[in-house]
Amino acid sequence: MKKNSIILGILIGLIAFIYWFEELGQQKRRLSIEQKTTAIKLNFEQIQKISLPAVTLIKKNNQYIVKDQNYPVDKEVLDNLLFRLGHLKIIRKFTNDERAKFNLDDLFSQNAPKVGFHFPGYTFFYQIGRKTLHDNTFYVRNWGQNVDELSLVQDNSPFDGIYLSEKSVHDQKYHQLLQLLNLPENQFFDRRVFTFNFALTKINQIAFENQRNRPFKLIFLPHHKTLPEVLNGLGYQSAQFLQISRDLLNLKGVKVFLTPTKRLSEKVSTIKFETQSKKQVILELNRKFGKTKGFFVKRSDQNIVYQLNDVDARIFYANVQDFWDKSVNFGRPLGKSDEQMELFFENKNLKKQLYFNVEIPLAQKIDIKLNKTSLKSLQDRLAPNQPAFRELLSLVLNENPSLSAYRVSELGQNYDHLLEQNYHKGQGFKFTIGGVPLRVAKRADELIISNLEKRYNLHYLVPSDKMIGMDTFDYFFIKEKKSD
Repeated sequence: MKKNSIILGILIGLIAFIYWFEELGQQKRRLSIEQKTTAIKLNFEQIQKISLPAVTLIKKNNQYIVKDQNYPVDKEVLDNLLFRLGHLKIIRKFTNDERAKFNLDDLFSQNAPKVGFHFPGYTFFYQIGRKTLHDNTFYVRNWGQNVDELSLVQDNSPFDGIYLSEKSVHDQKYHQLLQLLNLPENQFFDRRVFTFNFALTKINQIAFENQRNRPFKLIFLPHHKTLPEVLNGLGYQSAQFLQISRDLLNLKGVKVFLTPTKRLSEKVSTIKFETQSKKQVILELNRKFGKTKGFFVKRSDQNIVYQLNDVDARIFYANVQDFWDKSVNFGRPLGKSDEQMELFFENKNLKKQLYFNVEIPLAQKIDIKLNKTSLKSLQDRLAPNQPAFRELLSLVLNENPSLSAYRVSELGQNYDHLLEQNYHKGQGFKFTIGGVPLRVAKRADELIISNLEKRYNLHYLVPSDKMIGMDTFDYFFIKEKKSD
């Protein structure tokens, strides 16, 4: 046994030795080869300036700015460009004798894009030349610090587009690189509306005014609430407060207009930020910039206009109810034990109100039971329609995101009377669960659940094929009478 243990130890040591010197050695050699074959080997942290065909970018306080405009650079655009350049791989480097056989004017036209990386005391230039016909390589010339080289290079960055195999000959990535190098000056502008660190924890309130909805405020401190406040019996969705503040602080235009000379008009919305230190920043959304139609935002502390796309502009049309929890508030968690549900249906044929008491086992997936009913002659023959009850409970307990209430309204006297009439016509029913009295009514294309105690309505837009039952016998079956 001792001998076997010694042999096993020697074997493990041998395997470790082979892995260390062979496998790790291969990895180091592969890494060394990749580093040697990378076309652009520069310490990007030491670069002071990047010159491109249409723009010059200067580093100032560890941040790049567009030289002629003294405006911050869009980090995503610059990172994308440097990422693509960093993935250029040398396939072949030509010797001086081989290079002498080429006519450089044939390989590099007058419009061939050139990028310069400027360091303290020296500069490296790279120029992208013609693409070859037989594969995906193209010519690159680089010079600076007594170096002047010509190479065949391939773009090894991930392909962004339709799927093509590595062996297929195409020019998509080549043309994408040319487009990046030739981007106009305004494409490098930082298009974020808030370019400074406006911490979420420092926001005291955000006020909204727009043409579609009534003005309201989001209050963040000392706790989340809205003005006007939520209706009696409802709560707030704290996650929505954080989400809209993040969305606003990350707002980004599709275009930026520095020192605009055109006039903004047709104002449709304003959003006012206030910090704990009482600093205010106002965003104003307009539909026209000069004669151009669209969505244009201007900050109160800047003379810069940002053009937004249609999707991002929607945030300016927020509604106070977007931040309310539009579901029945039972005041306690349901489902830890069986719940009693009492249902009332106005039966037109019998001309009386029908009463049912059912037991809802929310904690378990077992059948709902009928305990008591005013139809005593049928009690032994009535059976709850399990799917119908589950649909009702899913709606009331807000378990189905696709059927959430889209708005809330106060249950005023006139509206209450109208819905009560619908109930008496058999177009709805009443029920109590968790001690909360509710009424369900159907009106036009809406399903309305009224909290009769807290006096509010939850409005749902329910497709006809998803509409819950409204009649007594949508929820109960009559079993066949047993023959003697």
